[in-house]
Amino acid sequence: MKILKKLVCLCLILIAPTLSYAYQIRGRADVSFLGMSISHLIDNKTANKSNVYGSRVDATIVPFEGYGIAFKPMALYATGDGDLLQGGIQIAHYTPINDCITLVPGIGYTYSDLRSKIKIQLPNVGPFTFNQKVDSNIIFCACDVYYKIDEQWMLTGVFQYGWARSHSKIHSMDVFGTNIVEEGSSDGPSFAGIVDYYITKSWSISTAVGYSKTLSKERHGLKALGYKVGLGYLF
Repeated sequence: MKILKKLVCLCLILIAPTLSYAYQIRGRADVSFLGMSISHLIDNKTANKSNVYGSRVDATIVPFEGYGIAFKPMALYATGDGDLLQGGIQIAHYTPINDCITLVPGIGYTYSDLRSKIKIQLPNVGPFTFNQKVDSNIIFCACDVYYKIDEQWMLTGVFQYGWARSHSKIHSMDVFGTNIVEEGSSDGPSFAGIVDYYITKSWSISTAVGYSKTLSKERHGLKALGYKVGLGYLF
């Protein structure tokens, strides 16, 4: 069972809301539909895939006008082949470079709960099915790059690197009903690209794709590819 040890949780795919008028408004709220394909990795190779679909709610709050400091809470729930629940907050700073480009560095925390049924082929054992529940605490640093094309279009590139500490419970579905409890840690990058179209100065629609991969030192972990389509409101 060594190859099952320290299967770690998905590091958040960061598909964050953009905020083009950071110093003129007090914030933004986003509601999005999303989908993810999550691959469980053993020895850095795909052992099983799960597809989940759900929704995500984001907010960006600028409490002090003119300073660029922002608080960015989020919540996510997706279900399908498994269930994924996430919640977290990021503290960021909007740093204009020129009229078109803004950098937004930040740090944050995410809690993640992933539950899934996994089917893999074990050497010298054969097909093996188990239920897995992974709770993770994730600390991350991030940097967004906003490029404002005009008053209606904006492109955003997102980079994040996260460190996760995970507690996993594995229950085998064979006649023995084996239970395995593990503690593990992992780290890895996340990337996302976002296109925003502003219908008015207050309302926008957006589409995004994201990629994330986390591995433990044993090279076990998760890889995910995701997308979202959302509606945002500036206030």
